[in-house]
Amino acid sequence: MENPGENPTAEGPSSASSRNIALGAAVLIILGLGTWWMWGSSPAHPFPLQPGERIASWELEGSHNDGGELEARAHAEIARLEGMLGKGEEADYILYVGLANQYHLLGDGKKEYEYLGRALTEDADHTGLAWHNMGQLLARLEVLESAKVAFERAIAAEPHIIQYHRAYIDFLRWYMPENKDALTAAQAALNTIAGEFIFE
Repeated sequence: MENPGENPTAEGPSSASSRNIALGAAVLIILGLGTWWMWGSSPAHPFPLQPGERIASWELEGSHNDGGELEARAHAEIARLEGMLGKGEEADYILYVGLANQYHLLGDGKKEYEYLGRALTEDADHTGLAWHNMGQLLARLEVLESAKVAFERAIAAEPHIIQYHRAYIDFLRWYMPENKDALTAAQAALNTIAGEFIFE
């Protein structure tokens, strides 16, 4: 029987312990990198802000952030809508817009932006509602070039919806009255359609 003390290839207790510590550290590093990749490196928003624009504050005045019954109702509705996602009972696009609306009521601009972005990942080309709501949100957040583009995308997606044209014209009148060319073009576009009006 070999004596471990005389065998150069045999590992003593301290060597095995060092190897276990090194393996444990490697596992922790790998787990940490995996967590960062999953949670810290979120994909880019489908509608990034226009160059040079940034959000000064995501906090908005919400009608339901009262710390009481209205706020509790909004959170309950958020839970209900989240529970419906991916089940096919309602299109995820509509659910994401609904979730964004609840965060709008709570004055959480960042979450509203996030959920409108999720709606846009579902359909950015054929449905204008998320674009319209994005324009309204970004106007409130005072990133006006981005808001302008969002309103224009709503019209491009559903040019027959009169509400989108009117919202864009109102936006231009309020925030960009000096942009006469855009306002004239927007009014001309509205005058050429026999569209429909939707209610949110």
